[in-house]
Amino acid sequence: PILSADEPTEDLKHRLLTLPRSGKRVVLLAVDTVLLAVALWLAVSLRLGTAALIGVSWLTAFGIAWIVCIPVFAWMGLYRAVTRFIGLRAALGVLAGAGAAALALVGYGLVAGNSLVPISAALIFVALTILAIGGSRLVMREIATTPLRIAPRVIIYGAGEAGARLATALRSAAKIRPVAFVDDNPALRGQL
Repeated sequence: PILSADEPTEDLKHRLLTLPRSGKRVVLLAVDTVLLAVALWLAVSLRLGTAALIGVSWLTAFGIAWIVCIPVFAWMGLYRAVTRFIGLRAALGVLAGAGAAALALVGYGLVAGNSLVPISAALIFVALTILAIGGSRLVMREIATTPLRIAPRVIIYGAGEAGARLATALRSAAKIRPVAFVDDNPALRGQL
Protein backbone atom coordinates (compact mmCIF):
# COMPACT_ATOMS: atom_id res chain seq x y z
CA PRO A 1 0.00 0.00 0.00
CA ILE A 2 1.14 3.49 -0.80
CA LEU A 3 0.54 6.33 1.62
CA SER A 4 0.86 9.83 0.29
CA ALA A 5 2.41 12.58 2.37
CA ASP A 6 -0.84 14.55 2.17
CA GLU A 7 -2.67 11.94 4.27
CA PRO A 8 -0.99 11.99 7.72
CA THR A 9 -4.21 10.97 9.49
CA GLU A 10 -4.46 7.88 7.29
CA ASP A 11 -0.86 7.02 8.17
CA LEU A 12 -1.59 7.34 11.90
CA LYS A 13 -4.77 5.32 11.50
CA HIS A 14 -2.88 2.62 9.60
CA ARG A 15 -0.24 2.47 12.34
CA LEU A 16 -2.84 2.22 15.10
CA LEU A 17 -4.88 -0.46 13.34
CA THR A 18 -1.84 -2.59 12.58
CA LEU A 19 -0.53 -2.53 16.16
CA PRO A 20 -0.61 -5.89 17.92
CA ARG A 21 -3.39 -6.29 20.49
CA SER A 22 -0.99 -5.60 23.39
CA GLY A 23 0.12 -2.37 21.71
CA LYS A 24 -3.49 -1.26 21.30
CA ARG A 25 -4.08 -1.94 25.01
CA VAL A 26 -1.08 0.21 25.92
CA VAL A 27 -2.43 3.04 23.74
CA LEU A 28 -5.88 2.75 25.38
CA LEU A 29 -4.32 2.73 28.85
CA ALA A 30 -2.22 5.81 28.05
CA VAL A 31 -5.22 7.66 26.61
CA ASP A 32 -7.35 6.71 29.63
CA THR A 33 -4.63 7.89 32.04
CA VAL A 34 -4.42 11.30 30.38
CA LEU A 35 -8.21 11.64 30.16
CA LEU A 36 -8.64 10.68 33.84
CA ALA A 37 -6.09 13.31 34.85
CA VAL A 38 -7.80 15.98 32.74
CA ALA A 39 -11.27 14.99 34.03
CA LEU A 40 -10.14 15.15 37.67
CA TRP A 41 -8.33 18.47 37.25
CA LEU A 42 -11.25 19.97 35.35
CA ALA A 43 -13.79 18.70 37.90
CA VAL A 44 -11.92 20.24 40.83
CA SER A 45 -11.30 23.45 38.87
CA LEU A 46 -14.97 23.77 37.93
CA ARG A 47 -16.04 23.14 41.53
CA LEU A 48 -13.58 25.68 42.96
CA GLY A 49 -14.22 28.22 40.23
CA THR A 50 -10.51 28.60 39.55
CA ALA A 51 -7.70 26.51 38.06
CA ALA A 52 -6.79 23.81 40.56
CA LEU A 53 -3.17 23.70 41.60
CA ILE A 54 -1.40 20.45 40.86
CA GLY A 55 0.32 19.54 44.09
CA VAL A 56 0.70 16.60 46.44
CA SER A 57 -3.00 16.45 47.31
CA TRP A 58 -4.01 16.52 43.64
CA LEU A 59 -1.46 13.79 42.82
CA THR A 60 -2.83 11.72 45.72
CA ALA A 61 -6.37 12.17 44.41
CA PHE A 62 -5.27 11.25 40.89
CA GLY A 63 -3.44 8.19 42.22
CA ILE A 64 -6.58 7.03 44.01
CA ALA A 65 -8.74 7.64 40.94
CA TRP A 66 -6.29 5.81 38.66
CA ILE A 67 -5.80 2.86 41.04
CA VAL A 68 -9.58 2.39 41.24
CA CYS A 69 -10.66 3.25 37.66
CA ILE A 70 -8.15 1.28 35.61
CA PRO A 71 -8.76 -2.12 37.31
CA VAL A 72 -12.53 -1.61 37.11
CA PHE A 73 -12.20 -0.69 33.42
CA ALA A 74 -10.13 -3.85 32.90
CA TRP A 75 -12.57 -6.00 34.88
CA MET A 76 -15.47 -4.63 32.81
CA GLY A 77 -13.61 -5.52 29.60
CA LEU A 78 -12.63 -2.08 28.30
CA TYR A 79 -9.13 -3.32 27.45
CA ARG A 80 -10.25 -6.70 26.19
CA ALA A 81 -13.12 -5.76 23.89
CA VAL A 82 -12.66 -5.23 20.20
CA THR A 83 -13.19 -1.48 19.84
CA ARG A 84 -15.25 -1.70 16.68
CA PHE A 85 -17.85 -3.82 18.51
CA ILE A 86 -17.88 -1.84 21.75
CA GLY A 87 -21.30 -0.88 23.07
CA LEU A 88 -23.44 -0.69 26.18
CA ARG A 89 -21.16 -2.91 28.27
CA ALA A 90 -18.31 -0.46 27.74
CA ALA A 91 -20.53 2.46 28.78
CA LEU A 92 -21.47 0.59 31.95
CA GLY A 93 -17.78 -0.15 32.54
CA VAL A 94 -16.91 3.54 32.30
CA LEU A 95 -19.78 4.41 34.66
CA ALA A 96 -18.69 1.71 37.14
CA GLY A 97 -15.04 2.81 37.07
CA ALA A 98 -15.82 6.51 37.43
CA GLY A 99 -18.40 5.87 40.15
CA ALA A 100 -16.05 3.63 42.12
CA ALA A 101 -13.26 6.21 41.84
CA ALA A 102 -15.58 8.99 43.01
CA LEU A 103 -16.64 6.90 46.02
CA ALA A 104 -13.01 6.11 46.80
CA LEU A 105 -12.04 9.79 46.60
CA VAL A 106 -14.87 10.91 48.87
CA GLY A 107 -14.31 7.96 51.22
CA TYR A 108 -10.59 8.67 51.50
CA GLY A 109 -11.36 12.30 52.25
CA LEU A 110 -13.77 11.30 55.03
CA VAL A 111 -11.40 8.76 56.57
CA ALA A 112 -8.32 10.97 56.32
CA GLY A 113 -10.20 13.98 57.64
CA ASN A 114 -9.44 16.18 54.65
CA SER A 115 -11.33 16.87 51.51
CA LEU A 116 -9.10 15.88 48.62
CA VAL A 117 -12.06 16.15 46.29
CA PRO A 118 -15.33 17.75 47.40
CA ILE A 119 -18.43 15.60 46.86
CA SER A 120 -19.73 17.92 44.14
CA ALA A 121 -16.36 17.74 42.36
CA ALA A 122 -16.53 13.93 42.57
CA LEU A 123 -19.90 14.01 40.81
CA ILE A 124 -18.51 16.35 38.16
CA PHE A 125 -15.57 13.95 37.81
CA VAL A 126 -17.96 11.06 37.11
CA ALA A 127 -19.75 13.04 34.39
CA LEU A 128 -16.52 14.24 32.78
CA THR A 129 -14.98 10.77 32.91
CA ILE A 130 -18.03 9.25 31.21
CA LEU A 131 -17.84 11.92 28.52
CA ALA A 132 -14.07 11.67 28.04
CA ILE A 133 -13.50 7.91 28.23
CA GLY A 134 -16.81 7.03 26.59
CA GLY A 135 -16.22 9.63 23.90
CA SER A 136 -12.72 8.35 23.26
CA ARG A 137 -14.10 4.83 22.74
CA LEU A 138 -16.69 6.14 20.27
CA VAL A 139 -13.96 8.00 18.37
CA MET A 140 -11.80 4.87 18.35
CA ARG A 141 -14.75 2.79 17.17
CA GLU A 142 -15.30 5.26 14.33
CA ILE A 143 -11.61 5.06 13.40
CA ALA A 144 -11.69 1.26 13.50
CA THR A 145 -14.82 0.92 11.38
CA THR A 146 -14.04 3.54 8.74
CA PRO A 147 -12.10 1.84 5.96
CA LEU A 148 -8.55 2.89 5.34
CA ARG A 149 -8.11 4.89 2.20
CA ILE A 150 -4.74 3.34 1.49
CA ALA A 151 -4.95 2.49 -2.16
CA PRO A 152 -2.53 2.17 -5.00
CA ARG A 153 -2.35 5.35 -7.03
CA VAL A 154 -2.95 5.08 -10.76
CA ILE A 155 -2.86 7.26 -13.83
CA ILE A 156 -5.81 6.83 -16.18
CA TYR A 157 -5.19 6.86 -19.92
CA GLY A 158 -8.10 8.67 -21.49
CA ALA A 159 -9.47 11.90 -20.06
CA GLY A 160 -12.77 11.75 -21.90
CA GLU A 161 -16.14 10.68 -20.63
CA ALA A 162 -15.12 7.04 -20.14
CA GLY A 163 -12.01 8.08 -18.18
CA ALA A 164 -14.09 10.33 -15.93
CA ARG A 165 -16.57 7.51 -15.25
CA LEU A 166 -13.71 5.13 -14.50
CA ALA A 167 -12.19 7.64 -12.04
CA THR A 168 -15.56 8.05 -10.29
CA ALA A 169 -16.01 4.30 -9.99
CA LEU A 170 -12.48 3.80 -8.66
CA ARG A 171 -12.87 6.55 -6.06
CA SER A 172 -16.21 5.23 -4.82
CA ALA A 173 -14.86 1.69 -4.46
CA ALA A 174 -11.78 3.08 -2.62
CA LYS A 175 -9.67 0.26 -4.05
CA ILE A 176 -7.59 2.37 -6.42
CA ARG A 177 -6.91 6.10 -6.23
CA PRO A 178 -6.70 7.95 -9.55
CA VAL A 179 -4.13 10.74 -9.35
CA ALA A 180 -3.85 11.92 -12.97
CA PHE A 181 -5.18 11.54 -16.49
CA VAL A 182 -3.17 11.15 -19.66
CA ASP A 183 -4.74 11.83 -23.04
CA ASP A 184 -3.44 12.55 -26.51
CA ASN A 185 -6.19 15.13 -27.12
CA PRO A 186 -4.80 18.57 -26.16
CA ALA A 187 -8.34 19.99 -25.93
CA LEU A 188 -8.94 17.90 -22.78
CA ARG A 189 -5.92 19.29 -20.93
CA GLY A 190 -6.97 20.88 -17.62
CA GLN A 191 -10.62 19.86 -18.00
CA LEU A 192 -10.95 17.41 -15.08
